[in-house]
Amino acid sequence: MWRRSPPVSGEPAAGTVDDIDLSIGDSCPSDCHAIPRRYGGAVLAGIAAVGMTALVWPNIDLRNGYFLLPLIAIVFVSVRAGFGPAIATGIIGGIGGAYLVLEPRGSFAIDSRADVLVLSLYGVVGLATGAMGAAVRSTHVRTGALAAQHAALHEQARRRAAQQTAVAALGQQALAGAAIDDLLETAARQTAAALGTEKGIVLETRPDGVTVVPRAAVGLCPSVAGAEGVDAGPGTQAGHTLSRVEPVVFDDLPADRRFRPAPCLLAQGITSGMSVRIHGFGALCACTARRRRFTADDAHFIRAIANVLAGAILRNRVEAQRARLYQDAEDAIKRRDEFLALAAHELKTPLTPLRLLAGSVLRALQRNAPVEALQEKTAVILRQVDRLSELVDELLDVSRLTAGRLGLQIEEVDLAAVVRDVAWRFRDSLSRAGYDLRVAADEPVSGRWDRTRVDQIVTNLLSNAAKYGAGKPIDVEVAGDDRTARLVVRDQGIGIAPQDHVRIFERFERAADHASYSGLGLGLWIVRHVLAALGGTIRVESELGAGTTFIVELPRRAAGEDGAGAARP
Repeated sequence: MWRRSPPVSGEPAAGTVDDIDLSIGDSCPSDCHAIPRRYGGAVLAGIAAVGMTALVWPNIDLRNGYFLLPLIAIVFVSVRAGFGPAIATGIIGGIGGAYLVLEPRGSFAIDSRADVLVLSLYGVVGLATGAMGAAVRSTHVRTGALAAQHAALHEQARRRAAQQTAVAALGQQALAGAAIDDLLETAARQTAAALGTEKGIVLETRPDGVTVVPRAAVGLCPSVAGAEGVDAGPGTQAGHTLSRVEPVVFDDLPADRRFRPAPCLLAQGITSGMSVRIHGFGALCACTARRRRFTADDAHFIRAIANVLAGAILRNRVEAQRARLYQDAEDAIKRRDEFLALAAHELKTPLTPLRLLAGSVLRALQRNAPVEALQEKTAVILRQVDRLSELVDELLDVSRLTAGRLGLQIEEVDLAAVVRDVAWRFRDSLSRAGYDLRVAADEPVSGRWDRTRVDQIVTNLLSNAAKYGAGKPIDVEVAGDDRTARLVVRDQGIGIAPQDHVRIFERFERAADHASYSGLGLGLWIVRHVLAALGGTIRVESELGAGTTFIVELPRRAAGEDGAGAARP
């Protein structure tokens, strides 16, 4: 017979499954317990046998055969309804036969010894035939129960084998590296087929964590399959599933009180189904409009499918991350090689004329050349040495910033004074290059900063303007309010495309062609990180051919005033 199994995953009775109870005992089909029907039929059979005997017996030559029809009725009833109803039929047949058939008719008095003997024999034979018929019936009932149970076990084994095959096929597809979308569609289709439901749905949790969207579906109408999202918040059906490890089984969705049913399922008349969480992704659901119950094997199957999907999705994410890391490593190696080539070129650029000038000075000394000629050559040598020193300082700053060891010596600094000092240092070189440098920094704008680093910021921005300003005027302005100091460096040169506004602040990056302009591509990167250490910001306003404006804002009281501040890029 059927028995109620414990709930799956501790769910209430509405979410339980049914299993087969293999114990037979003295059980029988449920209709054998309909006592009024069984005994009512036995009474009718006894009355019919007596009536037929009363009508037929006087017209045939059958001595002492008046209990033949009641005996036949006893056999029939015992086989159909059991021993008890057969006794009832036998009693009715005996009493009715004695009253209607035996002489004197219409009386229970029996005058003939033969009739007494026949009546006694009828009782014995009736008991025997009733017992034999009941035994036949019991054997038939047991055989039928065994056959039904064997059929149920066979169907259960068939379904279990089909489910295991589906899990294995999905696992092989996952191991073969199938695309996630293809894997999800296969899972939805196989889940619906193996569980015998019309619909199978794979849902993905959105980044907000309270909404799920269908990623793959079988049997859903297009409007639902492409739904913008299903609420997965607390108290909802989707949220209930996502909060549990074990499958959630429902056999009467509209009446389920554990959660608020999903409106899209109610709209399609869904009544029964089960759902399970896919760890790290979403949920898997199989549902039907038919009322039915799911077995423990069904629960194990849908959980196995969900585990296969979770593993495949995790593996796909790991492989994608590995591919990104590999690509990042390749890009880093490429940037390193480009930087080494560029650094070698930049370092060699001043070394070549430096070597030539050193040789020229040596020959001039050997010829006792005038002091004026030596002074000019020495000045060029000093400029090349300064260029080498700048390159080395940039490389050292990269090392410090990368390691987070940029020490800040905080003191009271006048930004306007720093700008004037840097402008004075650039005066001769900018004049030789044909630039007109216009500085608006007359009023003091003081703050608590690292003077050396502020000088470095101004120097790098002015060097950048001189490099890409195309010989046109350069404007430097200093202003501020009670809380913030502002530095603006504006050139009228080649400009920067809007899509490069972010990239130019990265390490070894430049918007211009490397072959046309010298430098390591570190100046703006250093400026950005030094400003971050001081609590400041920098932004750029530029378009191609329209010049470039860099705007720096510094708080009057810098971060890391204790002198131990360090910025990590």
